[in-house]
Amino acid sequence: MLQTQLNKVRTPEVRPSMKGYISRPDPLGLCACALALTLLLSTPATAGIEQGYDAFDRGDVVGAVQIWRSLAEQGNATAQFNLGQLYRLGNGVKADDREALKWYLLAAEGGMVSAQYNLILMYEEGRISPEDIAPLLASANNQLQQLPPDDYLLQIIATPNREALDRYIKANKSALQQQQLLVAAIRRDDKDWHVLFFGPFSDKESARQARDALPEALGKDNPWIRTVSSVQAAAGSGLD
Repeated sequence: MLQTQLNKVRTPEVRPSMKGYISRPDPLGLCACALALTLLLSTPATAGIEQGYDAFDRGDVVGAVQIWRSLAEQGNATAQFNLGQLYRLGNGVKADDREALKWYLLAAEGGMVSAQYNLILMYEEGRISPEDIAPLLASANNQLQQLPPDDYLLQIIATPNREALDRYIKANKSALQQQQLLVAAIRRDDKDWHVLFFGPFSDKESARQARDALPEALGKDNPWIRTVSSVQAAAGSGLD
């Protein structure tokens, strides 16, 4: 089960010249196994990140790598993600799955949703092994269990098909962007279900108010209000 608690974030616009290669954090370019989401905070390192983008746009990939590596070594998740992108795609540097794995793992552990997604892509493409992402999975598995069991979650959608959940998230990206998300794998009727939640909320009334305030696209199916404890119990027997 993959699950990572993230902090809320303002996402800058991606420069067109860098689309497909390097990007500022995309809060919903994700979804695999299980993820608990809230997006990354902007930091004072933003200026340094921008200098890297400027270098990249000029074609100075070496300069961009130097800038981002310095920030990445200080724990900046956006810089770590950008290095992962360069090494995964071989854009301006020699493609290196081990380097991509290294930086994606750090970015994912720091809350970069797109890094989590790309790790799953690399795994599904056979470029990394289950053992390679085990540290992230082990760490993430504790996040849901650490939520207060008396809190509440809104269950938005449940499907046994992970790709269907991916499509739902991508189709509703703009509506989901402002929500605090949690995606978990739970076991029901001898199947593993991939479930999208909002929350947590400290009481049922707060969860009800949040449900009533959802955009129509997300609230049309009358999301189910559940206790965290019930999800923790179900997730404990879900995907590993």
